[in-house]
Amino acid sequence: MTEEPLAGDEEKPLAQENYWETAEWGPWPTRRNNFLAAGLASVFVLVLVTAVTLVMLIHYDGGALTSLVANFE
Repeated sequence: MTEEPLAGDEEKPLAQENYWETAEWGPWPTRRNNFLAAGLASVFVLVLVTAVTLVMLIHYDGGALTSLVANFE
């Protein structure tokens, strides 16, 4: 016994050029998703670098930052 595909179940050829423009589900991931991911990664790196810099500055300042903050009060 062989199963024959139904009339609407034929696969579209994937070898044709720019097949994603006619795909039913659309392109995934899209260029917009890639830009959003890159932007989010950039923000994460910026926050991480700022946090590490502040922690190192506070830890290794030798009291200079503490006296600076005390002068503002």
